[in-house]
Amino acid sequence: MKQQRPDRSDGSKRQIKPRRRSSDLEFVEIDGEIVIYDETDDSIHHLNPTASMIWQACDGTATTRELALEFAKAAGLPQDQIERDITAAVRQLAGVGLMEVPKRRKNAAAGGPRVI
Repeated sequence: MKQQRPDRSDGSKRQIKPRRRSSDLEFVEIDGEIVIYDETDDSIHHLNPTASMIWQACDGTATTRELALEFAKAAGLPQDQIERDITAAVRQLAGVGLMEVPKRRKNAAAGGPRVI
């Protein structure tokens, strides 16, 4: 069975609203960098200034595209490159348990078409 993705006239992918994990974490910011202690596995993470800005901005209210637009305006850089960088950072942060990313729903559950 093959599922089709919902048609989006602008060619965009489904946008997520990432949220930084806050439970069981202690963090401190030093010179624009964040050091995070994760109580669940007794690990320490050191975020560079860019990753720190992204982690702090991910409060679950904005999509990666919206964050990219805001960052691109502030930095004077192309939005598409910033969006790729934010998406990559969110994946890395989620991979080490510092980001909560909503699970993608299957098309059938989302009411999208199914091809059987």
